[in-house]
Amino acid sequence: MTKTRCSIQCTPHFTQSLWERTLHSQGLVGPELLEIDYLTESRPDATRFVGSTAAFLIAPGSILPKVPETMKLLYSGISGVDPALQVNNPNCQVASSKGISAEAIAEYCLMAAMMHTRKFSELYTRHQKRKWSQEGLLGGAIQPLSTKKIAVLGLGSNGMEIARQFKLHGCRVEGLSRSRKESDLLDAWYAPDDLNQLLSSADIVILALPSDPSTKEIIDQKSLNAMKRDAFLINIGRGDLIDETALYQHMKSGGLAGTILDVVSEEPLSRRSRLWKLDNLIITPHISGNINNHVEAIQSDFFEKLSQIINP
Repeated sequence: MTKTRCSIQCTPHFTQSLWERTLHSQGLVGPELLEIDYLTESRPDATRFVGSTAAFLIAPGSILPKVPETMKLLYSGISGVDPALQVNNPNCQVASSKGISAEAIAEYCLMAAMMHTRKFSELYTRHQKRKWSQEGLLGGAIQPLSTKKIAVLGLGSNGMEIARQFKLHGCRVEGLSRSRKESDLLDAWYAPDDLNQLLSSADIVILALPSDPSTKEIIDQKSLNAMKRDAFLINIGRGDLIDETALYQHMKSGGLAGTILDVVSEEPLSRRSRLWKLDNLIITPHISGNINNHVEAIQSDFFEKLSQIINP
């Protein structure tokens, strides 16, 4: 029986031993059917993929603009794939781990929203000062999350899971995407041209968009001005969705109640960045999806997609 050659990139998290364990756990694709070429280079030479039927790469767009004719599956180990890869390789299935960490990302957004609505930043400040005070925290000062209107920008797998989780908490959820989305999880849908209308009434705005020319700095000074002064902004999409200079100036003047950024335009964020200095902004180091918790699921997904190609 002819073996199928498969190129697999290894990293400190996607280790060869874990690949071998996941491979052996698959019922549809057995090791006797595969010839595995384990790659340890961060940017392996393109000639390594000649003769391969499939390849798993962390960021294939930076390595393979065009795959060999033998390649039937190109899999990105991180969510999101450069659309040009599929355009340049029409006879190869281009796939990714997109959606695998959607639940974790939605939980992160819930955590951020609840921290905001329950005024945890203020509570922590009082804790640090050893100050027992209920001032400004009783009556209508803190309202349940269910009273909030949520705007989700981007209705892919992450955005729809975010919508689902907030809907479970009784929120009104409105969404924005390029193509119309009909779903019981959405109370209203907006096209990109109606962005500012969506933002104008939202209590919590969540960015779950991919990075492309149409979404770059979608949150600029104009859209920030459209938002309510007590609105809260969460970005779990991509750093370049926000004009960070405009955001800094807007928040410095009290234009938003608060912001949580899990992604920024340049990562890691420099210690000198003025974003760190904003009291009402929290930065987390791109951990909302915590992809390392999903390594085995990603590897299994890759092998399942490979098995569908080998055994159609």
